[in-house]
Amino acid sequence: MSGRIVNPVVYLQKKKLSDALHIQLKNFQKMLANFHKMLAFDIETTGLNPATHLVTVVCTEDLMTGERRAYEFARVRATEAENEELLRKDLVDAFDSASSLCAFNGVRFDIPFLYSALKLDEKTCAAWLRGQMCARW
Repeated sequence: MSGRIVNPVVYLQKKKLSDALHIQLKNFQKMLANFHKMLAFDIETTGLNPATHLVTVVCTEDLMTGERRAYEFARVRATEAENEELLRKDLVDAFDSASSLCAFNGVRFDIPFLYSALKLDEKTCAAWLRGQMCARW
């Protein structure tokens, strides 16, 4: 025994801080594990009502590789209408392959708008919302 007197209050405060830091580290490690497949996205539309307005563009960025992509629905609709379905499929594939999606207001606006305006499968959109969705980053 070292003969040192330990203040139990200080010991408990240090223990709580240590436990809290350990929990934060674990959460950070979980986030990093998914970061390699995190896809940030934003949509632009002609208005706020998906029943009467259209998606003009969806931009994505892979947060690990930095790869950026613009799904230009307005341009394709105007110049290559036959390829709009292919573009929609490419977007769905990109979202499906991500382990997490990141968007500002994605849960309340972007995903529901995409679901209605692009006539996406309900199960697909529900899976995106159930997955790791960072809605305000």
